[in-house]
Amino acid sequence: MADEGQPAPISATFPAPPPFYKSFTVDHLNQLQSQLESAGQAPLSTFHPTQPTHAQIPDSSSIPAELQNLLPPSIPSEGTYTTFGVEHAVKPTSTADLTPPPPQAHLIDLLHQILLKFLRITHILAIDPSMEFYVPAWEELKALFESLHAGLNAWRPHQSREMLISMMEEQVKSIKAESERVRESVGRAKEVVEAISKGGLEIQDGQRVSKMSHTAPRDLEHRRRKRLDKDKRMWQVIEREVAKV
Repeated sequence: MADEGQPAPISATFPAPPPFYKSFTVDHLNQLQSQLESAGQAPLSTFHPTQPTHAQIPDSSSIPAELQNLLPPSIPSEGTYTTFGVEHAVKPTSTADLTPPPPQAHLIDLLHQILLKFLRITHILAIDPSMEFYVPAWEELKALFESLHAGLNAWRPHQSREMLISMMEEQVKSIKAESERVRESVGRAKEVVEAISKGGLEIQDGQRVSKMSHTAPRDLEHRRRKRLDKDKRMWQVIEREVAKV
């Protein structure tokens, strides 16, 4: 009853960090290196977390208590260990691996087995829904699904390769079509240039542009008009041909 008048303690939004984080300071690291060198042990830099089995973990018996947290933990050889609150066994339990990377025929066979196993579980639940017969059948069905999933993952590189081949084939087709259109445009441009160089062009409506006479008229105004008329027709044909490209 005496506690009813006291206010409830305010809890933090996030939990406080573990107390051993205070050990990780530059001074403590320098002290640890000095301790290892004086003891004739390998320096801490030789321990690599990605290769714990090949690392040399320093002996912690001669290290002061305030520096113990700086040493990596020893590798457990038996029993269990805890990671993020979850307990794991040192030697993992063996899982049923039904097949190596399977071919297509085996994947189909696994599908048939899954269907049959599902029907068997349905039959068990209809007759005797006790856990005595249901659990083993369920574990077998789970193993089949795991094997099927592993088989599908084994085909992922093949799927990626086929997708890349398909994308490259589509790109090659697009480049070939673009090249063909460019060649057609170049061919039409060559025809126009050759027709201009010969002095005569064929218009689309069937009319024929007459060739210029090699004998120039004496009248300068007449020659100028003829030249302008020819240039006008020439540019009309060029505009038509360019519009096709």
